[in-house]
Amino acid sequence: MERGSNGVGSVSSKRLFLRVPANPKISANKVDDTIPWVLLYVSSVFMLFKQYVNVVQLVEASKLLVQGDVEMRKKAQLTESKRNT
Repeated sequence: MERGSNGVGSVSSKRLFLRVPANPKISANKVDDTIPWVLLYVSSVFMLFKQYVNVVQLVEASKLLVQGDVEMRKKAQLTESKRNT
């Protein structure tokens, strides 16, 4: 890094020049993209199954909460009716 006249470091314009290839496909890393796609497809099966299980658990938990709430309200209503009589 070069020192400017004010003492603060400055970068010369030569260092900022980036080489851009004429054809990016030729100079790009030739990574086979088959493996990531296979991993995606294989893991998607498990991820979708897990989401299905989560939805089933959510529905069952909601049913249990509703059932408990209904029972509590019935008990509260019975005790309220006993107090009034």
